[in-house]
Amino acid sequence: MRRQSPKSVTSFPAAMAYCHLSRVFRPFRKRGGVSFLAILVVTDAEMASFYERAAEILLAGKPSFKIRRVGDPVLVQTIKRGTAKFDRILLDSDEHRPTVWVFECLEDVPAEFRAAADVFEVLDKPDLEICRAAIFQLCGVLASDEDARFVLAQPWRRNAATFRRGRSLHRTLHLLRRPPPPVSLTPSSAATRDGPSIEDLAGYGAARDWGLQLIKDIADYRGGRLNWDDIDKGVLLSGPTGVGKTRFAEALATSACMPLIPGSPGAWQAAGHLGDYLREMRKAFDTAQKNAPAILLIDEIESFGSRTRADRDNRDYSRQVINCALECLDGAIRREGVVVIATTNFPHHLDPAFLRPGRLDRHIPIALPDALARVPIVERYMDLKLSTEEADHVVLLTEDWSGAQLEQLARDARRLARREGRVATAADVIASLPELHAMPPERLSATAVHEAGHAVVGLAVGRQIERIEIADRYSPDSDILRLGGVCFLNAAMQRRDTKFYLDEIAISLGGIAAELEVNNSYDDGSGGLPTSDLARATRLATLMEVSFGMGDTLISETCESDDDITSLRLRHPRLWKRVDSVLSEQMKRAIHLVRSNRIAFDALVERIVEKRTLSGEELEAFLEEKGFQPAQSGLTTAPAIDVADLFT
Repeated sequence: MRRQSPKSVTSFPAAMAYCHLSRVFRPFRKRGGVSFLAILVVTDAEMASFYERAAEILLAGKPSFKIRRVGDPVLVQTIKRGTAKFDRILLDSDEHRPTVWVFECLEDVPAEFRAAADVFEVLDKPDLEICRAAIFQLCGVLASDEDARFVLAQPWRRNAATFRRGRSLHRTLHLLRRPPPPVSLTPSSAATRDGPSIEDLAGYGAARDWGLQLIKDIADYRGGRLNWDDIDKGVLLSGPTGVGKTRFAEALATSACMPLIPGSPGAWQAAGHLGDYLREMRKAFDTAQKNAPAILLIDEIESFGSRTRADRDNRDYSRQVINCALECLDGAIRREGVVVIATTNFPHHLDPAFLRPGRLDRHIPIALPDALARVPIVERYMDLKLSTEEADHVVLLTEDWSGAQLEQLARDARRLARREGRVATAADVIASLPELHAMPPERLSATAVHEAGHAVVGLAVGRQIERIEIADRYSPDSDILRLGGVCFLNAAMQRRDTKFYLDEIAISLGGIAAELEVNNSYDDGSGGLPTSDLARATRLATLMEVSFGMGDTLISETCESDDDITSLRLRHPRLWKRVDSVLSEQMKRAIHLVRSNRIAFDALVERIVEKRTLSGEELEAFLEEKGFQPAQSGLTTAPAIDVADLFT
């Protein structure tokens, strides 16, 4: 029956040494009380200390921790290269007790010592049986030959870090087989990294401009023409999944010939408890500093959370993590030569302190690639040039696609060509695009009614329209069916008072109001999603009540996310009723604006179905010709309308 080793054997290298020496010393341990001399040659110098401690545990019952006392039951001594006090060593070995000499090199063992030894053993790499025994000592179960062979093939440092007394063998093997996350790249790897340079990227807008300027600044910094204090030290890139935030960091590192050190809160936290988490984070910054100038990528930085939004149970943990991250970005740890690029899908979840000057100096949103960018992206992935007709086809069928989806399109096209044993062409790209079906006439008309409602209400309250469009084709494989939209010109410089927000709510409800006016019902597409008309109107009405002081009270609550807003409504029924009252009033107003322009509205619906797309100038001229009347100046309410009557 196998017995587990003493509790003083706590690591895998120590268990290997213990099991190895148990075999070597077995004859003497059985006889007991025998004085002998053993010479052990440990070919791996880093394992010598483990064998020394294992010998002490086996022969004396506990390690001496380098404290030698006269009368100790056993003498274990490591003799390193260059030791010349052989007389003293021989004097010690003359005592009547077991004596073990550990050498790190066979050539260092004097010939007379070899002749005098009862045991002379060269301890090379342990065999499979010793490995299985060591696994049993720590995990309490017998490993298969296949698993033991796998463990033997791992570096001893990796085994030492992974095996823990009490940790199951299944969990240990899972961790050993999991590849460690990359923590650094050598400076030379930037020059040989595969992938595009930032000059090759399309559709990145302001982010690409920022990156090109950074490349020039880094070159001047390396040449001593620019101080580090004059360089942007960090940027936050935000945008939906698949727009290529991480790819941008890789391309920038390639163009600037800088090493890229990837990291993320998730990867650092996987190291273990809080102390391990903070250590790995600091280690990433230290690695970047040693390879400076370098780029440190913090992926999914929103995982750090926000100190103001952490729940009570995790508040202290979150505070320590975020404070450490902020300290690494500035504070006591300098980062000259390190540019930090952070990415996030949810910038509103990030602690505001990250965006203060000197940390992440800029926040650049990255949108889905537009029509002008999608064609160059496909051409780069396919390494070919599309004709005008082919490019128009790609633009039409890839609306709202991310860069990752366009890359997948290129892979599908190449796979199609490989299947037929030829080089991929533009025809393969076209063949890999989703099939489009013609939009049914009744769906076209319903969409035109909805979008015309937004347009009429928007123009009635004084907004300017850039364009209005509806889709005449759709893909049955698409997760989200995009039917149309109205694009309003930016009203950023407009005074945002109560009337402004009530107008915005009315515009959001304009599509539903038009459907109610024409069809006495409306589609479910007006609600449900966070970007839907009803969700936007509800959010604005709630903010007016709780944050902007435009409701029943002047109290202002901070709402950092939609979750905060929803939580407030759920906790306060009176707030729910006030928001519903605002929405109902603006719904009546929107219906009134559509109804009072019904002739112009009906004509606009027919025009949209006919033309599919209208510019803002065309739209305004057409409505003016049809007798369109704007809303009465300053009016934010409507004549009495019972919305329920519209459903009867």
